[in-house]
Amino acid sequence: MAEGNAEGCKMACGICGRGVGNNSIQCTSCQMWIHKKCSGIKGCTCKVMKAFVCRGCVNLVTGTGCTSVVIGVKANL
Repeated sequence: MAEGNAEGCKMACGICGRGVGNNSIQCTSCQMWIHKKCSGIKGCTCKVMKAFVCRGCVNLVTGTGCTSVVIGVKANL
């Protein structure tokens, strides 16, 4: 897990900003480590390890009230 970086400092939780330890999960979208208690996951984190998206990333899409995305005039989909 994210016990520390090269400087010996703990990595910050992507939600609350406090240091993360063993009971954390990595967001597959932003790659930030999130405390289990900040993640909203109930039970074992092992069931969502490969597909976890944190509240911060989910809110970027759903929390703003936007119903469309501007992609530009010459964008190909």
